[in-house]
Amino acid sequence: MQLRRTQQIGVIGLTQSGKTTFITSLLAHWKNYKPNLFRLGDDDLVLDLEFRGDAEVSGKRRFELNQKKISEGSWVQKTLDTESYSFNLLFGGKTRPVKIFDLPGERLADIAMAGQPSLLKWSESIVHALKRDPILEEHAKNFLTVYENASDPDEKKLERLDKEYRKLMARFARKHIPLITPSSMLVDENGKYVPDKWLTNLQKAEQWFTEECSMGIKGCPIVPLPPQFKDAKQIITLRQKYYSEYRSKVVKPALAPLQHCHDVLFLVDVAGILSNHVDWKNQCEHLIKDFIAETVSTKRIQQYTRWLTHKSTFGLATPNSHRRVTFIATQSDRVHADDQDKLEELLKDLTQQSTRLREAKNVLKVQHHVASAVKSTESDSGHRLNFLDEKTQRPATCVVSEVPEYFKDDWSTGDYKFPMTAPRIPKNKGNPPFQENLNLITKYLFNIKST
Repeated sequence: MQLRRTQQIGVIGLTQSGKTTFITSLLAHWKNYKPNLFRLGDDDLVLDLEFRGDAEVSGKRRFELNQKKISEGSWVQKTLDTESYSFNLLFGGKTRPVKIFDLPGERLADIAMAGQPSLLKWSESIVHALKRDPILEEHAKNFLTVYENASDPDEKKLERLDKEYRKLMARFARKHIPLITPSSMLVDENGKYVPDKWLTNLQKAEQWFTEECSMGIKGCPIVPLPPQFKDAKQIITLRQKYYSEYRSKVVKPALAPLQHCHDVLFLVDVAGILSNHVDWKNQCEHLIKDFIAETVSTKRIQQYTRWLTHKSTFGLATPNSHRRVTFIATQSDRVHADDQDKLEELLKDLTQQSTRLREAKNVLKVQHHVASAVKSTESDSGHRLNFLDEKTQRPATCVVSEVPEYFKDDWSTGDYKFPMTAPRIPKNKGNPPFQENLNLITKYLFNIKST
C-alpha cells in the first residue's frame, strides 16, 4: 500500500538543545534498523529509510557527513539555516513519504514577528517582555529610559535607542538569555554566527553588537520604537520597510515550514536550564508560550498563512488547525539515571501553562518524552557518571548534581553541574549510536502498534 501524503515533521528547540544531532541519530536508526537496539514492539517489523528526489541529494549528503562526524567522536555543527530531509520510510508493508525540517533555534526569538506585520506593535510586545520580568527590566533600564523619554522623536533619539538596544542584546548574549531579537544579531541573514571570541567578556560583546553584527538585514536596522515615533513619518516609514523586509527574507524562510507540519518535535535541554540560572528558565518558558500562541491559534494560523502565501510560488496549503507537539527533554544522559524521570516532570512544569487551554479545546495534542539521541554516559553509584570528556576525548568520571523534583524559587549559574561529553558510539560502525527513547518517539510519530 502506498501512502502518498507526505508526513511533515518540524524539529525546533531552544538554542543548544541538540536538534541536528537528534535528527542525525533518529535517521541513522531508521536507516540501519536493528530491533535489538531500537525496539518497536514486533520482532518481524521491517523498517527502512530511502532518501528520495534529486532536490534532496544535499539532505542525504548532509546526513552522511553528520553521521561521520558523530562516529569520529565529535558533535555536529549547529544549524544556522532551515534545512530539510526528504525520504521514504518503509514499515509494515507500507511506504510513507516523510519530510523533516531542522529549524534554527535562534529564530524562535523572532516568533512574535511572524504574526505581527506592524513594527510599532512588535515594539510594544518586546518592551512588555522586558518589563514583565524584574531581572530583564533591570538589565534593560538604560534602553527603557531612552525609550520612555523619546518625545519629539528625531534621528538623534533613534541613534540612542539603537545604541542602547544593541548593548542590551550584548548583555543578554553574555547572560545566556534567549530573548535576542532580531536574531540576526546572533546569526545573520547569511548564516554567520557571532564568533565565540567576541563573547568572552561584556566589553567585547558590546563591541560586536554595536559595531559588527546586523540588527536585521545588514544596513537595515530594526529596533523597538516608542509609540511617539508614529508621528515621525519619514523615520517610521523607512524602519517599517526594514522590518517588513526582515520578516520576508529571514523570518518567513526560517519559520514557514512550521505551517506545513502536523507534528512538531520541540527539544529542550532541561539540564542546560538548570546549569544556567532562573532567568534562563523564565525566558525559555516565555519563548515556548510565544511559540504555541503564534503557531497553534486559528486566527494566527489564518493570518500567518495569508502572509506566507502572498505573492508566493510555494503553493502552501492551509495548515492543519489540529496538530501534535511533542516536547522532548534532550541530552538526558547528562544527568544520573536515577534522576531522569524528574526531567519529564520539569518539562511538563515548563510547558503545560502554555498548552493546557489548547489541549482542552482539542486543537492541540501534547506529549512529553525524555530522550538522549546519543547516549554518552554510564551511571554509577554515588551519583557518578562515566563518560568521555568533550575537550580531552579521554575517559572521565564526575559526581553530578541531583535534579530537583520541581524548579526552585531561585538558583544561579553553577548551582547545578552536569558534564559536557563527547559522543560515545559503538565500535561496530554499522550500528547506529547508543540512544534512549528515540524508539518511543518513533512509535508515536508513525502510530506503530505492538501486536
